[in-house]
Amino acid sequence: MFTGKKPTDHMFSDGSNLHKFVKTALAQRVTEITDSRLLQGDTDYAKENVKLLSLIFEIGIAYSAEVPRDQIDVSDVASELLSIRDRLLASETSESFLLCYGLQ
Repeated sequence: MFTGKKPTDHMFSDGSNLHKFVKTALAQRVTEITDSRLLQGDTDYAKENVKLLSLIFEIGIAYSAEVPRDQIDVSDVASELLSIRDRLLASETSESFLLCYGLQ
């Protein structure tokens, strides 16, 4: 959802997948894997979104680990996402982010 890519995207035809794509890029290239609509607007808005999206991507990676015993529990996912949502709601620059993904 946040990458703007589908798991069936043609770029994943070489044995790669969405999980690996995000995991590989997360550390240093968050802006490259993020849907560009989330990075539009002023610089402060984009920087805050990058921070929050990094957290969301980390949750996604942890939840979608290939080995089930390595996956985090869905209740932990929900708790973490609610915490991120609360941070967004407290932010004055969050309106278009929330509207873009129907979180408001």
